[in-house]
Amino acid sequence: MKKTIFILLLLILISSLYAADWKELIRQYGPSVCLIEIINKGNVQVSGSGFVFSEKGEILTNAHVVKSAYFNDDYEIRVQFGLAENKEKYYPASITVYSKELDIAVLSSNIENSFPCVLGDSNNLELMDDILVLGYPLGKSVKSTPGYIQAFQEMEGIGKMLDLSADVDPGNSGGPVFSSNGEVIGIVTAEIFGFNFNLAMPITLVKNYLKAQEEGQIVRIITYPDSCRIFVNNQFKGKSPIDLDFFGAAQELQIEKDGFISQKFSLNQKEVNKGEIKITLEAIPKTTSLVKINTIPKGALVFIDNEKIGTTPLELELEKDSKYRIRIIKSFYKEFFKELLIGNNDDYNFEFKL
Repeated sequence: MKKTIFILLLLILISSLYAADWKELIRQYGPSVCLIEIINKGNVQVSGSGFVFSEKGEILTNAHVVKSAYFNDDYEIRVQFGLAENKEKYYPASITVYSKELDIAVLSSNIENSFPCVLGDSNNLELMDDILVLGYPLGKSVKSTPGYIQAFQEMEGIGKMLDLSADVDPGNSGGPVFSSNGEVIGIVTAEIFGFNFNLAMPITLVKNYLKAQEEGQIVRIITYPDSCRIFVNNQFKGKSPIDLDFFGAAQELQIEKDGFISQKFSLNQKEVNKGEIKITLEAIPKTTSLVKINTIPKGALVFIDNEKIGTTPLELELEKDSKYRIRIIKSFYKEFFKELLIGNNDDYNFEFKL
């Protein structure tokens, strides 16, 4: 009996120590987690979360949180730190980095007394690892939600996302996911409504992206023919030749040009590191022939299969490997009939004397 009581007391002690770790983490890093609001004409249009991650006061969040301000200068961004000493103060912020593909953005703001969160390593995470989500759901007060990693979900164009047991709500987007050692190992990104999927971007992916931004990982896309339309993850980027700023996550590259067969394929890091990618598009096989019809004298009216085409000289496209009945009429000349045989050549020239 005494042994049972001792074990229960030990478990309670361990549990209390564990809870105290989260409390200490919140005391230390909570003041660096912020509410982000997008303002238009004095009204809050969108809200989300973010956190300071550098000594310069830079803030990480989701691109979709600040999307409207990125594309429209009429929208402003402001941030508020609900657990800081000056918690009532709002700070204006501006976007310095924006990636729709990864859904991350970096904000710059003149923040006072910021204590940056530490970006950890998400490569070695395992199922059931303990986590803590901090954020401002629904634009309300800061909320702390403990949980664990319940799965790793494969997402096209990104790779593995963290699937959390901790519930996230609208407004949590952009907030940090802490590990039990106090480091940020993810950024809350999305909830799949109606299902227990609470997704976060692995922080190592974010770190690698930011590093690539600093180093300028530029890839030149060259195509034959040129002036092809270039899409990355279904987003139009411009026409070839073009220099693109790629990141090492999976990228879907699509090349299009009228009259040619489109190409679509995934880029890996090895291809990106080459700095130049050359693509040749194959022309769509032509199924028609260019037919030129002239008459002596000119100005005769031409019918093909009883359909009025126009007056000579004229050009038209006719299907290959086909037969056509041609009829030519001109005042004061005998009406002309003939069967045209169109084979596999791309061009045909016919001249008829009336």
